[in-house]
Amino acid sequence: MYFFDKERKTSADGIELNFAVHVVGPYALTVHLMPLLKETKDAKVITMSSTEHNGHPVDLKDLQLTQKFSEKGNMEAYSRSKWAGLAMMYELDRQFKKTNYSLHSLAAHPGVSITGIQHKGNPTAIQKIAIWLFGKIVAGKPEDATQPLVMAALQGKSGQFYGPTGFKQLKGKAGLVGADIKTKNTVYGKEILRQVCELTELNILDVLSP
Repeated sequence: MYFFDKERKTSADGIELNFAVHVVGPYALTVHLMPLLKETKDAKVITMSSTEHNGHPVDLKDLQLTQKFSEKGNMEAYSRSKWAGLAMMYELDRQFKKTNYSLHSLAAHPGVSITGIQHKGNPTAIQKIAIWLFGKIVAGKPEDATQPLVMAALQGKSGQFYGPTGFKQLKGKAGLVGADIKTKNTVYGKEILRQVCELTELNILDVLSP
């Protein structure tokens, strides 16, 4: 959902598209799978985040970026949705630890890899050149970008965050990495979860009850 344009897009049910794909959809799937996850030893719910989340906290009064979208654009919406997903990951971690189930909520991100998503929308000629240069000089290979997710799935524990450990987490050997510190703020986590529960009419806390 990484568009360069300024047009606000929505899902079939009217949710801003980045937020729908990166936060609401995965949450709904998790709730529906929860009966199976609760019965599975060391079940993992892994949130896919991005280096783009850094420095892009959501506005709790406008999670879907309904205000001034044409000024901020899809890149900002993308970054905020990845930030929101990570904040909700930490909230689910806190909630899972209150139960007796063997559940893990953790996250991973691939760093930067040129896969085609960067060309979605309407990049300018200069942006296309920048993407090409970035791919040649800075970005990692797509096959290497998968390793943080693989590591999270195989050995990750609840509350952990995996990504490339090289310069600014852009590429490098997969390992534990740091997140924007505000994503761990309980105020953000609880409010994002509450609003997503309302949007989906699904409350994971009810499903976690014995």
